[in-house]
Amino acid sequence: MRRSLFPAVALAVLLALAPGFAAAQGVTTGAIEGTVTSQSGDPIAEAIIEVVFHETGYRSSARTSATGRFLLTVLEPGGPYSLSVRAIGYRPVRRDDIRVTLSQTTKVSFTLEATAVQLEELVVMADPLSAEFSS
Repeated sequence: MRRSLFPAVALAVLLALAPGFAAAQGVTTGAIEGTVTSQSGDPIAEAIIEVVFHETGYRSSARTSATGRFLLTVLEPGGPYSLSVRAIGYRPVRRDDIRVTLSQTTKVSFTLEATAVQLEELVVMADPLSAEFSS
């Protein structure tokens, strides 16, 4: 009785190629990272970064760390994306036509210009006769 080597060879080829197939299917997105600094080069913490993917309308946001760094992950490859940055005491900035590449991290940094912020007047009124106290 003769046995065919075909099933054993086919199985060996499939097992050899399996890690390549699994790795190729793992990464389907890209990322954008960068820093936000003042004109003097100081990092701006807690700045709000908003990303918009115009093709789909997808929006996401993040805040900068204490070192002014941000990272936006799980972004669909392509573009154009827009990034907007705002922070209290600084003029907002927007960058358009940013492209995200599959399995890559696009680097985008911002330098914000300080600006005066005028707050609206807040008037607080209380009627001392109607105040109730509990003990």
